[in-house]
Amino acid sequence: LQAKQYVLKSQPSSPCVFVADQQVSGRGRRENPWSSVAGKDLLFSAVIESELPLSEVHKMASSTALALAHALQVYGVQSHVKFPNDLYTNGRKLAGVLIEQVQEYSLIGIGLNVNSYPTLETATSLAIELGREISREELLVAILNQLVQKVSLCRDHFQGIRDGVAPLD
Repeated sequence: LQAKQYVLKSQPSSPCVFVADQQVSGRGRRENPWSSVAGKDLLFSAVIESELPLSEVHKMASSTALALAHALQVYGVQSHVKFPNDLYTNGRKLAGVLIEQVQEYSLIGIGLNVNSYPTLETATSLAIELGREISREELLVAILNQLVQKVSLCRDHFQGIRDGVAPLD
């Protein structure tokens, strides 16, 4: 909500990122509710100018999920993008991406289970997969670096990015 309000009020001229320590009234696809434990997960929104029409926003979601997957490879986590916007590892959901278009901006919302222990059998976290906690700050930097690369490619070369998406087993 803060990212959307910021865009509506200030019309940013460069990309910006909003990071939350906790989310109590988040939403996923189809308005599904989502919440997190304070200080455990990585919850952020990146705001970028985007020329993509609404009919092609799925490209941004897929590119973002792929950026997450590539950033996690550094930690030894092999994940798969469930087209268009979820990240799974070992058959369980690790992260979700939600894209919202506001005027000429894409608001890229990301929720990644990092150091929490989800109670849903269909969910997992990096702490569960790796057997240890990791720095959310270092992970955020790695993800943002990948996001910059993938989003810039997204604008003109979506098919090449889509080829990097492995099917979910």
